[in-house]
Amino acid sequence: MRATLALSSAFVIGFLLHPEGWGLRPADPFTSELLSHQFAHNSWEHLGANLVTFLAFGTWFERRAGSLATVVLFLLAGSVGGLTEALADPGYAGAIVGASGGVSAFLGVFARLERWAPLIVVPVLGAYSLEALDMAGSNADWSHLTGFAVGLVWALLFIKPLEKV
Repeated sequence: MRATLALSSAFVIGFLLHPEGWGLRPADPFTSELLSHQFAHNSWEHLGANLVTFLAFGTWFERRAGSLATVVLFLLAGSVGGLTEALADPGYAGAIVGASGGVSAFLGVFARLERWAPLIVVPVLGAYSLEALDMAGSNADWSHLTGFAVGLVWALLFIKPLEKV
């Protein structure tokens, strides 16, 4: 669970040390912030929601697919999610921050591979959307949905479902 713990630690360090205004700017999304925005968060609640979700589903994924796949999926889905969010609202003057796209990818993989997943995934995505509305002043639905979709595609392409008994 090295990758999950390392990325989780990076969330906390990024939250504690990020400079004011750090994040992905919709006006210029193709920068290094495409990766780094995933490690900044708006509040302790935002950080906590991403950490709890990532520790639960990232650990599950890492046990199944390994550390390298965990890091690659997180960074890929988070970048695509952030880019989608930026392109969906190019006039947004603030900075996009958070690990929502990357974390949601693990929910997508989980939803694809576990038959009872809707009992967990639907409420978690709903809570994420409500939380994003309350804390950021704008909703990160595009990042959540895009990350979730990246996870579904990843599961279809790279992971064999477990045998049904």
